[in-house]
Amino acid sequence: SRALACLASGGCGLAPMSGVLDGLLSPHGDCHTPPSNAAAGACPDGSGPGTAKQGLTRAKTQASLRSRCVQRELPKDRADNPVQLVVFDVDETLTLVSYMIEECDPPEVRQELVRVNFESPWVEGSRIEKLRDLLSQLRVTKSNEPRALAILSRNNKGARSVLDLLEAAGLAHFFCAIWTMPWRVTIPNGAYQDMDGKWQFFEPPVQEVDDHKADVLNEIVRKPAAWLPALADGSDPKLQYLSGLTLEGVLLVDDQRSNFQSPSGSQVLRFCKVARYDATYEGIGFVKDMGGLGAHSDADYETLRMFVNQPSMCKERLHCHCVERHFEGNQLRPPVSLVIFEFDETMTLATFVPESEAFEHDLNWDSASLASSEWTAPELLTYNFETPFVAGDRVEKLRDLLAALSTGPDGQQRTLAILTSTEQGSVVGTLNLLRLAGLADFFSAIWKINKKRKNGPFGLFKQRAEWRKFDLPDSEVPALKADTCASIAKWPAKWFPQLAQAADG
Repeated sequence: SRALACLASGGCGLAPMSGVLDGLLSPHGDCHTPPSNAAAGACPDGSGPGTAKQGLTRAKTQASLRSRCVQRELPKDRADNPVQLVVFDVDETLTLVSYMIEECDPPEVRQELVRVNFESPWVEGSRIEKLRDLLSQLRVTKSNEPRALAILSRNNKGARSVLDLLEAAGLAHFFCAIWTMPWRVTIPNGAYQDMDGKWQFFEPPVQEVDDHKADVLNEIVRKPAAWLPALADGSDPKLQYLSGLTLEGVLLVDDQRSNFQSPSGSQVLRFCKVARYDATYEGIGFVKDMGGLGAHSDADYETLRMFVNQPSMCKERLHCHCVERHFEGNQLRPPVSLVIFEFDETMTLATFVPESEAFEHDLNWDSASLASSEWTAPELLTYNFETPFVAGDRVEKLRDLLAALSTGPDGQQRTLAILTSTEQGSVVGTLNLLRLAGLADFFSAIWKINKKRKNGPFGLFKQRAEWRKFDLPDSEVPALKADTCASIAKWPAKWFPQLAQAADG
């Protein structure tokens, strides 16, 4: 129910982190994101009007399902450049869930599919009407200049299917183009509106670009005419300004955080992350990973509207973001008993290990053996744990933080553990890096989960200052950390063998 998300592109600098975590772990604080009636203009990243006062024990605690807008760091001469093109995802961004309309569907089925896809049971009023109002306003800048809207959707049924759904909802006419990916040979992958408002299908060069939205958007900036036929043939004067499209001029609205940066390094510089959630929905039953802009808060529309007009108000902040979700009994503010850390890019900035069998598998590994390695102990500490971005010794700050977290405000003991899901390296290697940094003694267990189940064992536990290996319970090792945390809460003795051994005497 409580989570710490590292929103930085690398590891945490930890300058403000100790106070933030102390607040979140306190049962008397208050750490949730602003409620839906927060002051207009308050940006979910904490910048802009409506920012909370500093120095509170803990910020707020119930995560409202709100969209989050971000402008990445830009040079000063580009930071205030206008948004020229707003690109929307469809599935779980414009829709809450996505059930595509088939050509043979009768009118009553189409009407019901539109309702299920777009309308929200959690807010009053018609969500489709609110989307129409939003899109209408986004198409015009504050200076009354045109602004283009487009669709970029990962949809195996192609542009025709996306267009049918948007037309059924009365939303299609707001967009100048639809692009779908991955590329399909037998169906249209693109569509655009001509000057008469009629939709024409075409083939954008999707197959020539890496299969990632950030790469596609970077390519659209480089060659806008290849993706916008009305710009290429000059048939739509309102689009001619896009011949000078810039990367910061593109804003992506999407429910998948991974779409904002590709493995190749391409980035989306301005984006709006739509909230995801699980819910029991509309007689369908329990549905995982639902979404939808404004599905839970009308404030989403104003947040996006203001961000499009003034993106520099929501500059990216490379800091931790703490959240407590709603759960049964949260009004009692129960204390935190167990704090679980990821290791790679959370404890470390980036993780580097020596090529050594002993380092990966020997619980009695001696750092003196690094003399024959390409790494020295100081180098491993520096490259894994130290940061050039803040003053002071980050390892010392980590030690101070972990020591503070080990004991609650009322003197109760807390347990700390590591849960990592990397497919590279071993759980013993993780322990040996922690030992090298003088951090291992703060933890009671280290677990590693991954689908391929390589580089076992998958668990280590500490008993009387001695680390021992154990196998995680096979039936209780899900691939997702949230499921793992639920399993730990349900069967703690299976994850902490020292509990079972203590019970046995």
